[in-house]
Amino acid sequence: MGWHFWRFVTWKTGLNGPRGLKPAALWLLLGVAAISGCTGHGTVYGVPFMRRDFPPTEPPAQVVQAGEAYYWIDGQKRLNVALRRHVPSLLGKAFEYDWLMSLVLEDLPAGSEKLYYLGMDSVRQLASYGGAHQRSTSLTGIAVIHAPSRGELRGRFHATVRQQQFTVLTGWAPDLGRAPMIVQAGTFEAVHDPESGKAIRNRTEADGFARGIHGGVTTRPLYIFYPMQTQPASQPAKPILGPATAPSTTRER
Repeated sequence: MGWHFWRFVTWKTGLNGPRGLKPAALWLLLGVAAISGCTGHGTVYGVPFMRRDFPPTEPPAQVVQAGEAYYWIDGQKRLNVALRRHVPSLLGKAFEYDWLMSLVLEDLPAGSEKLYYLGMDSVRQLASYGGAHQRSTSLTGIAVIHAPSRGELRGRFHATVRQQQFTVLTGWAPDLGRAPMIVQAGTFEAVHDPESGKAIRNRTEADGFARGIHGGVTTRPLYIFYPMQTQPASQPAKPILGPATAPSTTRER
């Protein structure tokens, strides 16, 4: 369900790469490129954790080009990064496309870069297009952040997220434990702007999606394994989560 929503909004807004760009989306990207030095930028790729089909019309990966990327240090000395892609609509705000992501990590790198392990409170995402709404939370992953230079922060991440869809009848569904998984990877160059970044983070945490539910930012990775037992093909084994011993999280060059 979450993957089909991602496919829909990226197709409608022309975000599937050069071949998929509509003229209006191309002009929009050119405008974003012109101002990206002031607002930062990023690129996020997504693929389903598992596929049941792979039709020829479906691209290997979906892409979101974020025209905004901000970073700041919060009151708990944690590094925050926020990304946003906003596509206005001539039909009004109700039909605008808005994609937001917030990433909360430990403190800034002490050296030239730092390796972080992502947990359930590391990533929050929210996407809206017309009456369609979808949100995601991280399950596991990693991020590599370079030390800030000249007011910019560069980083990249690879995460597995679980996605929920909103409907009037069911609210946010399904339960996160049964929600479809998406593998995402991305890069960003963020500028220091706490005010703009906090506004994005607050939106990704709205409607009962606040951080802290799972115990805060993790410093150890999670491993996923499936129990070796026989189950019907229609009921795959549920993943079991547990901590694993982590190597040093600081990497020097």
